Amino acid sequence: MNLNELVRMRNFTLTNKVKLVRHQDPNYDTKLLHKIGMLEFYQSIQSNDVFGNCDYILSFLGEEGRKAIFIGAYQKNY
Repeated sequence: MNLNELVRMRNFTLTNKVKLVRHQDPNYDTKLLHKIGMLEFYQSIQSNDVFGNCDYILSFLGEEGRKAIFIGAYQKNY
């Protein structure tokens, strides 16, 4: 599945402020955090400047090169 298909499935429009986040942190094993159910917590404690002014976050785990695995769509709580 490509990103356009994913966005259409979730009915996002150009009026939605959507941020794509590709988790690949040299300080944390984000794949392990995802595997043990802690990636959402890791994501929730990121500073506001990481997610900026957006309504939704599409979250991905970084893979080799430019590839990524989709892990979730989240509505941002202000």
